[in-house]
Parts: sequence; structure tokens; C-alpha cells
Amino acid sequence: NRPRKQLQQVLIAVKQLRVNGFQCSLRLHTDRINASRHGGDNLKRIVRNLELEADVLATEYGDCPDASTAGSHIADIIRSCDCMVVAPTCGGFEYGVIEAQACGVPVLVTKDAGILEAVSGVGGAYFLTPALFHYTSSGAQAFHIAPSEIALGIKAVWKNGALRASLIEAGLANAAMYNLMEHQHEFSEILADILNRGNA
Repeated sequence: NRPRKQLQQVLIAVKQLRVNGFQCSLRLHTDRINASRHGGDNLKRIVRNLELEADVLATEYGDCPDASTAGSHIADIIRSCDCMVVAPTCGGFEYGVIEAQACGVPVLVTKDAGILEAVSGVGGAYFLTPALFHYTSSGAQAFHIAPSEIALGIKAVWKNGALRASLIEAGLANAAMYNLMEHQHEFSEILADILNRGNA
């Protein structure tokens, strides 16, 4: 719920959609719905101010009671959604995007470097156009997305059947390239080669 995740903009987008007669609800998966630590947004207060209490279901990271089933629990949450919005200004978490693609759920994302690299091989993502773009003092790219752009993307993915189908198909193909065991084997071979060269 830190400001860079732009969850407040997502909430405002849902409000805009509902005001314009588009029936939708939002499932928020966040660390702490009440927290304002590290300058984070108190999302529960924002939900209340936007009068979205009946339209937002919050799922916190610790809600899964059994760690051994956490993977399937998260997959079930993702599959219950019609699309996933991952719109950080910077420092995006690519794993969640790939999880959504693997579950056959279209993703709406910013062109944050890590996310762009994760999805650019085959595509499978609806890219949100930033209202403002700049570089931070650390040199990171920052994409500020307007709520209206998020609302437009959600509506497009929901109403355009051809777009939705293409995003699902390309997303599944992209996610299939990420094989944990295969990558662990490749990494082990690279590491062994480096160690062997060091001994030469």
C-alpha cells in the first residue's frame, strides 16, 4: 500500500467506472489494508471516503491460514478476477504479473523496466499510458498513471473480446517460458562454469 504502487489510483478508477454505470468490484491484495507505515496510504480510509465498501474485498498477505497451501490459495484468488492491475510508478514486482498470466488472467501494467522485460518476450499485457513520466533521483523510471487511464484499460479488456482473448493466449505463452526448475539448472551450470574458470 505504499504510494508508488498507485493503489489509490486503482480505487479511484473503480469509482469512476461505477459512477459511469460499469458494474465492477475490486479485490485488493496488499500487505496491510489499515497501515500508513513508510508513508503508505491507509486504503481502508480511502475506500470509505470513495463509498466503495461494498465493492472492494481486501485480502492481506497473511490471510492464508496454511503456508503449505499458500500457492494454490493465491492462484485461486487470481483466477477469481477478470483482470489484474499492476501499476507501480517504479520498482514493480514482476512475479505477480507472471502468476496472473499463468492463471489465464489478463494484466494491465506500467512499462516499469522489470515488468516490461518480464512480459515483452511474447507480450500478453495491456500497457497503461502514463500521465506523467520522469526519472527519480536514483535514476529509476517513474510512471504516474491517471485513474481514468486505468478505468479505460479495465473497460477495454472486459468489453473487447478479441483483445481479452489475445492477452490471455499471449500471457499463457509468456508464463510458460518461466520454468523454475529449468532456470535453477541453468543457473547451477553457469555458477559451476564460473567456479571452474576461477580454479583454472
